[in-house]
Amino acid sequence: MDNKLFDIGKIIEGRYYPGTFLIGISKEFFDGMKYSDFTEEEMATFVHEYIHFLQDISTVAGGMNYNHKSKLLQLHFSLFQINPTVNLPVDLESCGVENAYAQTELLSFCEGNRLEKRLHHINKVILEKEELMTEILKSDSSTYPGESIYQICIYYNDVDIPTVFGSHYVMESMAYLIERNLFGAKERKKELPYNACEMVCEYLYPELLTTPEIIVALCELSLMHYHSGFEFFMLVRYLAKKEIHLKSLDDFYEYFDATAKAFLENHKALLDEIDDNVNIMYPRGFPYMLVPNEYVKAYFKAGYSMRQHYTFFISALFKEKMPVEKIISWVDMFPLPMFLDDIKHELYGSIDNLSMMPVPLAILQFFMTPSRGCPLLKYCKYSRIEVVEDTICTVKPWEQCNKEVLCPMAIYLTGFDIGKKEYTVNAKI
Repeated sequence: MDNKLFDIGKIIEGRYYPGTFLIGISKEFFDGMKYSDFTEEEMATFVHEYIHFLQDISTVAGGMNYNHKSKLLQLHFSLFQINPTVNLPVDLESCGVENAYAQTELLSFCEGNRLEKRLHHINKVILEKEELMTEILKSDSSTYPGESIYQICIYYNDVDIPTVFGSHYVMESMAYLIERNLFGAKERKKELPYNACEMVCEYLYPELLTTPEIIVALCELSLMHYHSGFEFFMLVRYLAKKEIHLKSLDDFYEYFDATAKAFLENHKALLDEIDDNVNIMYPRGFPYMLVPNEYVKAYFKAGYSMRQHYTFFISALFKEKMPVEKIISWVDMFPLPMFLDDIKHELYGSIDNLSMMPVPLAILQFFMTPSRGCPLLKYCKYSRIEVVEDTICTVKPWEQCNKEVLCPMAIYLTGFDIGKKEYTVNAKI
């Protein structure tokens, strides 16, 4: 799973871009391709990235992330519409919009670190009060939960600075355990982010290492809580303290049934917001937006519906005799995301207009880090968009609004009536 809103780089194996519903795979696609055309390694990679897609559309963590980014994009457009110039990037802390800064910091905090590193050993995994985050939230009464905020810290290799265990580590660990145990992916040991949940279990309750399916179920339940890393830690610590021995997934599902139902109420509240936020991401009156608007709404509704009918449907893969057939059935059930063929540098999908899906988050990334140019440059080249022009797109992408044929970013800037405004960029930020 990629660590930026949207940025196409070299894909080593696979990559999923949260909120864009795009999977990149280092494989050459072709018309009429079937799953039987995947090698075992390619199928394992596809499954890993597809699990991230399911996490995106069917969990509280995924829904919160999408809703927040939608509101953040709307905030930027609203600020730019009322000001004579577009000054980039926006300082959220002083922009005058209530809770914009605090909410953004909270989402980043809950996501945790994104360290990619093979560790020698773990010193300790502990709960620590996060004073700075607590103070940030205290300044915003609408966000502050009324108590201190805690983070889960993994200290390793005898270094003083820990890595913070959050939803990113939970998502990656979950996807890895599925591809490794059910689809024959290569084994990884003490490697972040993929073994993070196993490291937490090894430190708190080593018995869980014998049942990877239970760890996956713990991940799935934790992702139904807004602070997923904290919740995973607390669940494992609880099992250890009570010396609870869950021998099967059915034991787990029965034991945590009440907890799961409580978390699902939070999921329903998020879903109620998503339709409006999708309309922000893909305004129905803009060119080419009707199809992605309908598809994204269908994604989230399908994810919520699946949760309602089968709360732990992802971890239940471990109960299947033929898990690959279950994955294929999900692909038939959920509208398929777009694929990026990193060999031929082409997009692959059943409907051309779905290629607009990554655009709003790419624009948000540009607003937040404008000195890097338009994040869609390579994507537009892969999409064979003829108006791509390196000298404009890497420095002043808003000048695309002056062309007769509009690029994806220009469609948004023009549609929100900020295409012809003066832009200033603080290159130091």
